[in-house]
Amino acid sequence: MMGLGIPRDTMTAVLMGALLIQGLRPGPLLFRDHPSFVAAVYVALSIATVLTTAFGLLGARVFARVVTVPKPILPATIAVLCVVGSYAVNNSLFDVNVMLALGALGYVGQKARFPMVPIVFGRILGPMFEENLRRTLVLSGGLAGLCAAAH
Repeated sequence: MMGLGIPRDTMTAVLMGALLIQGLRPGPLLFRDHPSFVAAVYVALSIATVLTTAFGLLGARVFARVVTVPKPILPATIAVLCVVGSYAVNNSLFDVNVMLALGALGYVGQKARFPMVPIVFGRILGPMFEENLRRTLVLSGGLAGLCAAAH
């Protein structure tokens, strides 16, 4: 994703969106224009790998206990944490309502076997597509210029 500017899956599309929000355009020029950012990403990735391995080895027995939690308790706990987390961001019940509405929409979409990846890709890549389409139309003289160039 950083090298070519093409997301491979949903998570890299979200990461790409985060980079675009920060004004960084993923792709080959990212390495040339922002080498300190790329280096920081690789250093952070290395540190995260070491820490994840250490915590994983030290906490494996504790983490394995999650499997023993009764099934009715685990979803309720996750739901409470989601509500508290969405409220804590802005101290707003509106955020909780948005979280609940989008959660219900996601649940209905999952039950209907509707793929979520195209929605995420469209949300992340849509603005880039619009910008490049606009640039192409301006450079070619509009839609008529594109049609004439195609013939």
